[in-house]
Amino acid sequence: MKNLLTDFPARARYHTKFTRGLGDLVRPSRIQMAKGLSPDERVAILPNSYDEWHDLIDKYYPSDVNPWSEDNSIANESSLGYFLYNRFLLAKSNVDTSLMSKILPMLEQALAEEHPFVFTERSEHTDLFWEQAQSSVMSIFEQSPEFTQKYTLFPWRFYYYDLGIASKTQSNRWHYDLEIPDNTFFVMIYLNDAPGFGTGIYDYHSSKIISQIHGYISTPPNYRASSLDYYHQYEGVCAPHTVDANKGDILFFCPSRCLHRGFIPTQHVNYSRKVIHITFSVLPRSEVLYPSLDPSLDPYSLSDMSRVMPVGRSFPPYWSDS
Repeated sequence: MKNLLTDFPARARYHTKFTRGLGDLVRPSRIQMAKGLSPDERVAILPNSYDEWHDLIDKYYPSDVNPWSEDNSIANESSLGYFLYNRFLLAKSNVDTSLMSKILPMLEQALAEEHPFVFTERSEHTDLFWEQAQSSVMSIFEQSPEFTQKYTLFPWRFYYYDLGIASKTQSNRWHYDLEIPDNTFFVMIYLNDAPGFGTGIYDYHSSKIISQIHGYISTPPNYRASSLDYYHQYEGVCAPHTVDANKGDILFFCPSRCLHRGFIPTQHVNYSRKVIHITFSVLPRSEVLYPSLDPSLDPYSLSDMSRVMPVGRSFPPYWSDS
């Protein structure tokens, strides 16, 4: 097998096979309705699916591109790795909050045009935003030299969302991002204050018990649960953390390791949660020069490469590989 770090066509083929495997894993004939979990919702479980899901990840994303595999875990090498891998991190970003207010109209325009992965135009504000966003992420990782000496961050997807709109989908119910390898984490930069909105996150060990033993892995989307409190009676399951972020905060967590959901206010409000969402892979440092995509591509197109480049590269200027 060619090196999946640098062979983009091979990686695209592997990801296609991976998603096909996921489709078979969650086929309707395997779905069972959960009993006792929620009196108000029809919630599905998929017995024995958790281990099969991870077998798929191991098959198509082998350990040479996944330093967080169980036998090569950075979680044991640094406190930063532990919290990224098993829980979450919440910190203050270095992005000027007045700058956030200036870029929001551009983001809103892109979203209105159904292009959540793009700024519709480039400006000094967008350049400065990405420069400060990079500084925010790297300043946190530089506090853990035992981590940064061995691993590098590889950004591959950026997009903007408005939780008031996203809540019409199933992001406000408990789920994993099943299509994402577990060497990958999300960075969420909050662009506004939105009281009543929040993010719920179960730690990895609680998530694993809920999913591996009890069969809840969040699919299909129409049958996700708003509450998993039923499982808190079982040994080893801890209540989830609720992150109430403010403007300028930055949240890190692993979406395929930890069950998570968004919260929205129970009463009507005339505002929504606005977030820049960045996806990173963690890769071993290497002398291999990671190639960019076609240099003729406009970096401000910010195309979502997740379907074909799960550890690929699609990111704006100022963002380096280290």
